[in-house]
Amino acid sequence: MVHIGGAAGDFLALAGLVKDRLDAIQTWTSTHVHTGVTMGVGTSGTAVGVTGSNEVKATKVKGV
Repeated sequence: MVHIGGAAGDFLALAGLVKDRLDAIQTWTSTHVHTGVTMGVGTSGTAVGVTGSNEVKATKVKGV
């Protein structure tokens, strides 16, 4: 069920924005490297997130 306006629950995700976001994540994960790493025990630092907007939702259409 889809409601237009304010009588619904969450905003729906827009397919184009979701695809763009997933593509950005895929690009980032496939090109992400750690420099200066040596073999042994320990952990690396926290990864820096993908740049860009996290918003993938519609602004007017909500679904239930």
